[in-house]
Amino acid sequence: MKVENSGTERIGRQRTNETSPAKKTRETKEQRDASLERSLDRAALSEDAITLAEARKKLGELPETREALVAELKAKIEAGEYEVSFEDLADRLLSLFGDE
Repeated sequence: MKVENSGTERIGRQRTNETSPAKKTRETKEQRDASLERSLDRAALSEDAITLAEARKKLGELPETREALVAELKAKIEAGEYEVSFEDLADRLLSLFGDE
């Protein structure tokens, strides 16, 4: 049986022309970084969104209860000075539960 060396030279040349995997990886990473820099997504908030964000921030700064009002009403109730306007109460109840 005779073995010839035909074709092995061509394979050797192909390997020397190929770049190393490390170099390919480095180039690919550099290309990705450059591509990302060119195509970064950008977002712009509308004026309404900015206003809403500011309102939410200010709302978060307020106390949950209005302590001064609660203390005033509590003192009036304890002193027997708090009077309920039945007309106002009825109007409020109708606005909440009436005309559905």
